[in-house]
Amino acid sequence: MSARGLVHDHAFKFDGTNFDIWKIRMLNLFRVMDPNMERIVDMGFSRPMDSKDLSWEDDENLCLDEQAFNVFSMP
Repeated sequence: MSARGLVHDHAFKFDGTNFDIWKIRMLNLFRVMDPNMERIVDMGFSRPMDSKDLSWEDDENLCLDEQAFNVFSMP
């Protein structure tokens, strides 16, 4: 696989080519954001039934989920 002609900017979007490079870059981005971010992206989490009585872990998972969503929905 060649990385020739690959644009290295902060808004690197997956366009169907160079998947291996894109995957490594995304995993590194998630690991830098938070060590638990990769777990949220890979496995997800069950949203709490009662949104008014959130534990610290539920609140943290919701925050990580929103951050991961924002990364994937960047223009």
